[in-house]
Amino acid sequence: SSGINAEWPLRPGEDVDKSSEKHTNQMEALDVYMNSLKRNVDAEKQTAKKIESQTEELVKEDGDHKAELSSQGLKCEEPKQEEMELIHDTKEMLEATNAKLLSDFTTIDQEIIQHEALIAKKSSIIARKKEKSTDCDSALIPLL
Repeated sequence: SSGINAEWPLRPGEDVDKSSEKHTNQMEALDVYMNSLKRNVDAEKQTAKKIESQTEELVKEDGDHKAELSSQGLKCEEPKQEEMELIHDTKEMLEATNAKLLSDFTTIDQEIIQHEALIAKKSSIIARKKEKSTDCDSALIPLL
């Protein structure tokens, strides 16, 4: 094809109608898009108001807590960077220790289960041997 519209040539006035229709469709699409943006902006404003309200509440609670500590003669200072690093390192160490302990407990539980199964098996064997021994004793007693 040569890139020429198959509807070409348009009748006089038809190109204005098609152009006007295309413009109307674009305007409707733009209105839908703008309304969507407006809803999103309104939702973000509501979220911002909620966050602001929560922040104010937390700041008030912080002030109340500091006042309570002060009334008891206690101070609450912000931790220093090196303290934060120590807290972080300690937390990681505790998490690793907990994971190791959990692994050890799981292993011990499995070993206990195996030992209990072995004890049950040996107890069963001993019981059968006692039963056979009792049967043999019963058989020998009449012979005496």
